[in-house]
Amino acid sequence: MTLRVPMSPLVAGEQALAPEVAHYLRRVRRLEVGDRFVAFDPEARLEADGVIVAGGVVLEGVRAATAVARRPVTVVQSLGKGAKLDGVVRDATELAATAIQPVLSARSVKRGGDVTRWRRIALEAARQCGRGDVPVVEPIRPYDEALAAFAAGEGQHLVLVPTGGRPLDAALLAGEAPIVFVVGPEGGLSADEIALAAQLGYQPATLGPFVMRTETACAAMLGAILAAR
Repeated sequence: MTLRVPMSPLVAGEQALAPEVAHYLRRVRRLEVGDRFVAFDPEARLEADGVIVAGGVVLEGVRAATAVARRPVTVVQSLGKGAKLDGVVRDATELAATAIQPVLSARSVKRGGDVTRWRRIALEAARQCGRGDVPVVEPIRPYDEALAAFAAGEGQHLVLVPTGGRPLDAALLAGEAPIVFVVGPEGGLSADEIALAAQLGYQPATLGPFVMRTETACAAMLGAILAAR
C-alpha cells in the first residue's frame, strides 16, 4: 500500500519539510533518501508524488485528487457517550461525508468534546483510506440551532427515527443533490426534537426493523447514500 502523507501547499519541485512531516517520514515511517510516497493536500484536493532527498523532498506530478467526495453530505450527529464521536468521525470520513456537525441534544449524556481531536481523526482516516479531501468537522452546537441553520440550505433533509418514518429506500433521493441527515444519541431524539425537525422540513426516515446504536446508524445511512448514487 502506498504511503500517503498530508502536506500543504503542494508545489512541484524540491522543498524543505515541515518539522512534523519530517518527523513522521524519517522517524515514524523510517523513509530514506530515494524512498517515495504520495503527498496530498485535502483542502486543495491535490496530490503529488514525493521523493525523499537529502534536503527534504521533491514533489512531482501535482494533480487533482481523484478519490474525493462527489456529493455534499452533512452528518448532524448528536453527542454520544465516551469516545463514540471518534468512531463516527472516522467512519464518516471513510464513507464520503463532507461535513460533520456534532450537536448537543436533550438526551446526550456527554456534554462536550474535543473538536481539534476529531479533526485530526478525520485527517488520519483520509490518509489511511486514500481519500484526497477531508470532511469539515464543525464546533459543537445546540440541536435546535444546528437544525435551523442547515434547514435553510438546498437539498434533502432527513431525520432518522427508529419507527414511524418512511423506509429509507423510498425516502432517499438518488443523484448528487446535497443531503443533511440527523442522528440522535443513545437514548434517541425526544418527541419534541423530532417534531421540531419536521417543522423545519426534515423528513422522518427509518433505516430498518432493528434499533441501531447511534454510531451504527450514521455508518448505515452513509452506506445507503453511497449505494443510491
